[in-house]
Amino acid sequence: MDKFRKKVITTTIIVSLVAYIGIAIVVLITLFTYMYKKYEMSNLINKSTMKKTVERKTLDIANQLAGKNTSENNLVLAMHLYNAIKADDPSNQDLQQDLETFKNNVLEFVKEKYINKYKCEEGENIYNEFSTIIPDKESDEELALCYKKEAENTGSKDLLGARNLYDKAVEYAKKLSNLDPTNTTANEIIKTSSFEKIKLGMVNIGGFYIDKNDVTVAEYRECVNAGGCSAAHTGAGCDYGIAGMGDFPINCVDWNQANAYCKWVGKRLPTEAQWEKAARGMDNRNYVCGDTPDCFGSCNRICASVGDCIEHAPCEVGSHLGDVSLHGVFDMSGNVKNWCSDKVDNNLRIIKGGAWDTNDTKNLAISISNKAAPDAYSNNVGFRCAYSKTIQ
Repeated sequence: MDKFRKKVITTTIIVSLVAYIGIAIVVLITLFTYMYKKYEMSNLINKSTMKKTVERKTLDIANQLAGKNTSENNLVLAMHLYNAIKADDPSNQDLQQDLETFKNNVLEFVKEKYINKYKCEEGENIYNEFSTIIPDKESDEELALCYKKEAENTGSKDLLGARNLYDKAVEYAKKLSNLDPTNTTANEIIKTSSFEKIKLGMVNIGGFYIDKNDVTVAEYRECVNAGGCSAAHTGAGCDYGIAGMGDFPINCVDWNQANAYCKWVGKRLPTEAQWEKAARGMDNRNYVCGDTPDCFGSCNRICASVGDCIEHAPCEVGSHLGDVSLHGVFDMSGNVKNWCSDKVDNNLRIIKGGAWDTNDTKNLAISISNKAAPDAYSNNVGFRCAYSKTIQ
C-alpha cells in the first residue's frame, strides 16, 4: 500500500513538473515571439524612415538639377530621378509638389531658350522628351504660336520653308483646339496661318492675289511627292527631273496639271482678266515695261538679240529685274508663258505672256493670248496661281 502511494505521489510530481515545464516553454515562446515582433516592427520603422530620407535627399538633388538657369542635360537627369521615385513610391506627396515645380521650370527653360527665340523645332524636341509631365494643352499652344511667328519671320526668304512652318503652326493649333474647342488662340492661329500660308509669295492686286513668280520646279515637286500632282512631262527643254533646276519655273505641264497644283495649295489659276490686270499695273499700260515693247530686261530672245543678256532657255524665277510689273509681279514678258483658267472654243484654254523663246516684240503685248488644249504641254509654258478669298 505504501508502495502504491509512493508511486502515485511520484507520478503526480512528475506530471506537475511536466506541466510547469510546458507552461514555462509556452511563456518563453510567447515572450520570444513578442520580442521578435517588436524587433521586426522597429526594423520596419527604421527601414521606412531610411527610405523616406533617401527619397527626400534624391528629390533635393533633382530639384537642384532642375532649378533656374539650368541646362538641358540637368533637366534630363532630374527627370530620371523623379521617375525613379515615382516608380518606387507613386503616392509620395513631396514628389507631386516637386513635379509641379519641375514642370514649370521646364516650361520656363524651353520658353526662354527656344520658344522666345523662335527655335521651334528644338523646343518641340524637349517638350516631347518631357511629355510625361507637361500637359499637351500647354506645350501645343506654345508651339503653335512659335511656329506661326517663325513662319512670319521666314516669309518670302524661303517660301517652301515658311509654308512648312505654317503647316506646323496649324497642326499644333488643331491639337489644342481638339483638347479645348473654346480656345480662341487656337482657332485664330488656324484661320490666320492657313491664310498667310496661301498669301506667301503673292501680290495683292486689289480684289485678288496673284503669285509674284512662276511656280518653280521645287514647288511643283513638293506637290508630286505629296501625291497631289502627277509628274511633269519630260523631254527636250523640260526642267522637271533635272538636278539644279529647283528655282527655275516648272514647264512641260498641261492645263490639268497646273490646275491640280493650284488646288493643292488652296489657290486656283488666274483668269485672263486677272493676269492682264497684274501685268498692266495701275496705269493700264500695253506692255509690262510701259507703252512701248522695249522690254529688253526680260528672259527672252529679244533680250538676247540686243546683247543685254544671252537667254536661250528658262531662267531662275525673279532673276530679271527688267521684267516686273508695277504691281511687283515678275516674268510676265519672258521665262515661261502662263496657263489661265478661262475656257474658250472647243474646251481650249487661254495662255498669256512672253517666254524664253519669244523673239518678236509684238508678242509681248499684254492683250496677246494663245490657246491650247488642256492636255497640251510645252517647254515654254508654265503657270502661276491666284487667290480671291479674304480672311473671315
